[in-house]
Amino acid sequence: MKKQEVAKKIAVLKERKQKYEQLTEALTASGDKQVSTIDGQSRSLPVKDDITNVCYNIQTVADSKYSVIVDFDTINEGDQGQLSTMAGKAMQVLEVETIMALADKGYHTGKQLQECTAGHITTVVAYPDRNNRASQIDPAYQTSEFSYDANKDCYSCPQGAILSTDGVEYEKKHIGRTTYLVKRYSTAQCSGCPVKHLCTTVKKGGRAIERSTYQDAIDANNKRVDENGALYKKRQQIIEHPFGTIKRSWGYSYTLLKSIEKVNGEMAIIFTMYNLRRAITILGITVLLDKLKKHQPALKPPNTRLLKCISRWQMISTGIAA
Repeated sequence: MKKQEVAKKIAVLKERKQKYEQLTEALTASGDKQVSTIDGQSRSLPVKDDITNVCYNIQTVADSKYSVIVDFDTINEGDQGQLSTMAGKAMQVLEVETIMALADKGYHTGKQLQECTAGHITTVVAYPDRNNRASQIDPAYQTSEFSYDANKDCYSCPQGAILSTDGVEYEKKHIGRTTYLVKRYSTAQCSGCPVKHLCTTVKKGGRAIERSTYQDAIDANNKRVDENGALYKKRQQIIEHPFGTIKRSWGYSYTLLKSIEKVNGEMAIIFTMYNLRRAITILGITVLLDKLKKHQPALKPPNTRLLKCISRWQMISTGIAA
């Protein structure tokens, strides 16, 4: 290889190194954990299992009767902190004081469940599967089979032993989830227990239970999930209907614009058209036109452009329902 070619390659590597050093400095200064060179506000987000994409996260709330989108938002973080926020937005739009929210296990965090409880939001949020250690424990000795006494702040195991705590709280964090405080409960009676092998895989010591500061809200939510299996199954019918229509039937499987603000505007147009199409399917064009003509918001003229669009749609509509 000629010296000139080597020099060119070295120059390219130096330029690339300088670029990454500048990105590192910018990342350190911002305090963020990642940076996108394509769209500065997009982030690498989990899509499913171990699959991630550099993208945005579109949050939506749909009503249970018609799957009409009540509200939405574009964010660049995961689902974990969005439950109370989105349910709260729905309450404002619908002008109600209480609401029931159904969500998948990606939204299951103790802090959010507690915030929902405080905000008069009844949650039915699927809870994560048991970890590998819990799956090795006999069903009769799962944590749910231990009774908690709030007054004495202790647990009673199925064999009658009392698990107490020293009251010290410490931080714990699930991978990819929020940090929270827990207290540890244990008993010395495990060492002589005849069914210890059914209760724990720990050879030295005994069974210990960690109780989150949000445990009351978690237990109440999980109980509702167990008691309302048929209700929770409706979640997919409600919220997946808009996404199935928009992404599969209409082909909007990706956005065209960059930045949260612009993507949010793009989604606003798409979701508005979805809701309009749903209204036409549910009410029919004639009834919808009549309702729009009669609806006169204070200090605002009738939306003549929208009425013309619907009239035009009436002429070309083939009756395909959203």
